[in-house]
Amino acid sequence: MNRDNRLQTRKDKQRTIDNAFRCLIKETKKATGLTPSIAKRTRSKKRHLLTTKDAAKLLGRRPHTLENWRCNGDGPPFHKTGGSIVYKRSDLNEYLEERKFNHTSAYHSFSQKVEAK
Repeated sequence: MNRDNRLQTRKDKQRTIDNAFRCLIKETKKATGLTPSIAKRTRSKKRHLLTTKDAAKLLGRRPHTLENWRCNGDGPPFHKTGGSIVYKRSDLNEYLEERKFNHTSAYHSFSQKVEAK
């Protein structure tokens, strides 16, 4: 197959993908009245179980940090389903709310309570 044929094949594949995507957009608009990007955002908000990577992103940490927290008994609660670790979105939000402070002295008293556990 020469170079021109390979380029034409790639263009044909891309056209096929583009056409499929356009059809998907039309079907999504008909079914939901939303564009796919909005539908995707709406769907992701409903997703209540998060992987370690997604949970770390939500907490502003690296996935390795969450792995260390699990080993040390720190961090937010997690669930092991089969061979996978998942976090409930509600548990992560609760974990963040517990660590919400208005001034540094409030944090100091909180850290002493956590160390006492």
